[in-house]
Amino acid sequence: MIKGENLEGVIKKYSYRQPEPDMCWGAAIKFILDELSDRHNNQGLKISLKKINDICDYKPGQGLHPDITTPALNNYFEKKKLNYIMNEIEGSDNWSKLQEILKDEKCSYPLVCMHQTYFKEINDRYEVPGNPNWEHVIVVLKINEEVSIYDPFEAYLLKSSNVKQPPKTIRKPSFITHWAHALSPYGLMWIEKTAGKRKKSKKRRRLINESTLEKYGLKFMVYGREDEEK
Repeated sequence: MIKGENLEGVIKKYSYRQPEPDMCWGAAIKFILDELSDRHNNQGLKISLKKINDICDYKPGQGLHPDITTPALNNYFEKKKLNYIMNEIEGSDNWSKLQEILKDEKCSYPLVCMHQTYFKEINDRYEVPGNPNWEHVIVVLKINEEVSIYDPFEAYLLKSSNVKQPPKTIRKPSFITHWAHALSPYGLMWIEKTAGKRKKSKKRRRLINESTLEKYGLKFMVYGREDEEK
């Protein structure tokens, strides 16, 4: 299996439609884990959505806990000795990083957060869920003239009389606009196979509440950053 090829087959095999409107992040994580598990022949990466929700402190109406999802998954990978790490970064230079991840066989498909205007572009009469309106996590599959995606929310979109077909691609300018205006501007997440022991970071691009991490007994772990401990 080669990353970026036969995208229809990838979507058909790994699509996991979120069972609740606030489970897009967990369903997207399951999608990239299942695909990476098969491509790397590592069954340890197969994790149920229920397990992902438990690990990442899912709360109904709120979704996964934004402060602990990445460190909690990394803690799980470490305990299972899987030699994989979840990366999460922000920054306007992430367009080139996004393309790099899509070409790297060590990496999963990347996840990005879309501003609520993403839903309005699908259909301007679509009522965005949540109060305040929720943002949304999708899987990026390929970048050519347009951005190919998988959206785990498609089952809910199809329930709307205003949406006949969930998007499979997004125009580059629109993608960048929705991505740039998210709460985590240009936020980018992906899972990567590590060559050896993970390193701890003294600095973080994403602001994490230290007391929240302590509450869950977690530490923030990154791989391949400039601020790694020597």
